[in-house]
Amino acid sequence: MVWPLIIGLGLILYAFLSVVDWLMTFTLLQSDPSAFEANPFAAACLEQYGWKGLALYKTAGVGVFVAAVCLIARRRPPVAIGVIVLGCGILGIVTSYTHMLICQNHHAETQSADTECSPAARQNHYELLGFKIPKRCLLALQSPTNERTTASGMTRSSRCEPVAGQLITGRANRTNHINSSVKGKTLQ
Repeated sequence: MVWPLIIGLGLILYAFLSVVDWLMTFTLLQSDPSAFEANPFAAACLEQYGWKGLALYKTAGVGVFVAAVCLIARRRPPVAIGVIVLGCGILGIVTSYTHMLICQNHHAETQSADTECSPAARQNHYELLGFKIPKRCLLALQSPTNERTTASGMTRSSRCEPVAGQLITGRANRTNHINSSVKGKTLQ
């Protein structure tokens, strides 16, 4: 019948959304020091066992969800599909919210003038974890080019250039030029 196929595809979607949720959480927590894991159990796993512990927690959660859906599907497949839809919906909302926070964080960084980054500390932390984090969300609609035109017609530079061991983000003014200079070096 069609029920097992629908249930199988739903469980695959749930597992995929769980992986995306983990990746989004990782990206948000690494890019925004003020962000935190709101789930107390996941936060405890992250605090004690690191990112691998959080991944194990998420894997266990998916396993429990799959087992529960399989038990329900034996007697009432339509109810199992309802549980899958509810689970995927909630996980989709959480993932979308995390993506919105990542985009807001990225937008705030590109909007602030003379934002100082500490790439050496972040890079060392990422290398210790064995991960490479993109400078912006891969799902964001903005192009990764160095300059883009805003809605008001201004040109804005979003790249960071190394200046005396730091990164400085340039900001455009109304004359469509970048008019900032830091320690004698003009950003272009």
